Amino acid sequence: MAARAAGQTDYAGSKFAAVGFTEALRAELRQQDSGVTTLLVAPFYIATGMFQGVTPRFPRLLPILDPDDVATRVLDAIESGREQLIMPLMASLVPAGRILPVRLFDRAMDFYGVNRSMAGVTGRGARPYRDLPA
Repeated sequence: MAARAAGQTDYAGSKFAAVGFTEALRAELRQQDSGVTTLLVAPFYIATGMFQGVTPRFPRLLPILDPDDVATRVLDAIESGREQLIMPLMASLVPAGRILPVRLFDRAMDFYGVNRSMAGVTGRGARPYRDLPA
């Protein structure tokens, strides 16, 4: 679900934490027959200041998401009782890709440009990934 990209170690860590937290919470709520449900939202880049300058290699497959569209889809998912919302559709293939050997999964992420997508990021005053120390 949560993908990782070079230049996003801290951000990816928080996404993985959200996945683990949601899965554990969902299990506890089910065990208690509470009737409370959870929704895990895992969007690709959203057109906010944080991701200004991000350039996906295949923008038709992995487009930068519109904040208003994301908000609408989240509300729709809550209302329909969904447990998971991954956006866009192509990003929903990431969990299935985890069955691949690690090197093959990494090559797929490289091919789709995920690991270079942060190369030109200027969001919120960040230095571009290419200028960070190795």
